[in-house]
Amino acid sequence: MDHTSSTGNQPLPQNARPVVIAGANGFVGSHLARGLAAMGHRVIALVRPNGALERLLTPAIGNPFEGTVIRTDYTADHLKAIFSEIKPRVIINSVGYGLDPTHRDLELGFQTNIRIALDIVDCASAVNADVVHIGSAYEYAASNAPIDEYLPINPESFYGTMKASASLLLRVKARELGLRLLIVRPFGIYGPLEAENKFIPAVIRSCLSRKPMNCSNGSKIRDYTYIDDVVDGFARIINSNTDWPEVVNLGSGYPIRLRYIVERICAVMDVQSDLFIWGEMPARLGDPPRMVADIRTMERLFEWSPRTKLDVGLQKTIDSIRNA
Repeated sequence: MDHTSSTGNQPLPQNARPVVIAGANGFVGSHLARGLAAMGHRVIALVRPNGALERLLTPAIGNPFEGTVIRTDYTADHLKAIFSEIKPRVIINSVGYGLDPTHRDLELGFQTNIRIALDIVDCASAVNADVVHIGSAYEYAASNAPIDEYLPINPESFYGTMKASASLLLRVKARELGLRLLIVRPFGIYGPLEAENKFIPAVIRSCLSRKPMNCSNGSKIRDYTYIDDVVDGFARIINSNTDWPEVVNLGSGYPIRLRYIVERICAVMDVQSDLFIWGEMPARLGDPPRMVADIRTMERLFEWSPRTKLDVGLQKTIDSIRNA
């Protein structure tokens, strides 16, 4: 088995049962791996054989990841071997495919979002580990009111449909196995190391380059949470002794119009907002006009609520892009 770490080849420590992050080189996964390791957790980062490690190792947002990286193809046999050796306490599954609107490979979507998730649950059950699966707000039906965990699943996008299918299957599988499983459905997450083509990084880069950017009409309402608050939410979940529900939403609970996000970025960066040309981009299919989380379950069960103000989070994100 290929064990490597950010500081070279090292044996796995044998003290506390570790936290495993599957998909640890992605945006959310890399922050979870870094953040939980910095909190003192023994963290094992699972990364595909050819997966890039820049998000884990870059010093741009603080100290690099201090833990162990294991390369895996996420086959059931390899996951079983890994979990049997390291005996994880909890596995956080942040593996995903399809959030980028250009990603539409049905077979790859099934294998990544559903098959790997089911295999993780199977292999976790064999070593008595808990599983936290990262789903998506796009699993829900559209709603003009804050979305709570009881809103029916009715996805309209490719990504939401894949994630919703995984959620339904995982809930049944976990009940059959007697596995402790929690599906976390994040709403908008932003911060350093997010993909360049995502909304907030794209706006920041347009401001830095002073190049005009075509936008939609900017009327959509979203719910944005800074990544450090997201990491804190996951830490509270895995450290909690409370009974887990089947699903929990993770977001800010505050509605923000996309045009307002642009205005705040322009204000923080001292750039004229006329750089952005509204109404030039068509609305994406399956992209609801409003998505805002009801986060009362996170507040009640895990005593969590986001603390980072929008301008503070935007400034940190801007600084990370400037310093990259």
